[in-house]
Amino acid sequence: MNNEKTSLKKIISNHFFDFFMLFLAVSLGFLVDNYRDEQNSKSIATEMALDVIEDIKSDTAAIQDMLLHCEHKQHRLDTLFNLINDDITQFEDTVIYRLSAFVNKRPWFERHGSTIYLLLNAGYLSSFSKDASVCITTYDLECQKLFALLEIEKSTLNNKVVPFLQQVFHTENFVSIIHSNTFVCKPELRNWNQDTRWLYHNYITEMQILNNNILQYYQQLLAQATLTIQILQKEYMLEQG
Repeated sequence: MNNEKTSLKKIISNHFFDFFMLFLAVSLGFLVDNYRDEQNSKSIATEMALDVIEDIKSDTAAIQDMLLHCEHKQHRLDTLFNLINDDITQFEDTVIYRLSAFVNKRPWFERHGSTIYLLLNAGYLSSFSKDASVCITTYDLECQKLFALLEIEKSTLNNKVVPFLQQVFHTENFVSIIHSNTFVCKPELRNWNQDTRWLYHNYITEMQILNNNILQYYQQLLAQATLTIQILQKEYMLEQG
């Protein structure tokens, strides 16, 4: 009887040991898989963080160019506003032509956003830390806000300012000076009177406000770009420079 009890205990003990070893093996396998997935996720995030940083660095160079253009444009808008606002100098045709041509130029901001687009639309953003994800998402939103404002400016130019200038300015002259800064014939203002002068005055005021807002958006975007790069470099221990 004692032998049977001993044998039963041994069998149970063996089964328990086998179960424990199986449980341990499964648990270790699960932990190893999780660790491997975590390391793979970190590796992917680090590689994509490098790509995001390179894209944003390219953006910052373009943003700085756009800021410089905005500053020049604001100065010319202010000068044009004062000319139109002054009865004495309202017929300085050549100056108004040249300033008006510059007002209608706006280099388009070419964003290097392919990596961020992939992150946001393919689910890879979940591989990033919370701080990194927030910075990347915020940067993308700031870009979208800027593009929306640029579209408003483009619409204002195409639907208000350019049609007006085509009526008041010599059309061939105006097109020529925009593209090559030269006159194809003697500068002249057609239909230039008190009403058209004040209408242009209102358009220039609208352009001043838009350009100033765009300038501020570029400044905000540049600050967000710098912050995003700093966060990514810190989170993934990437070389700064």
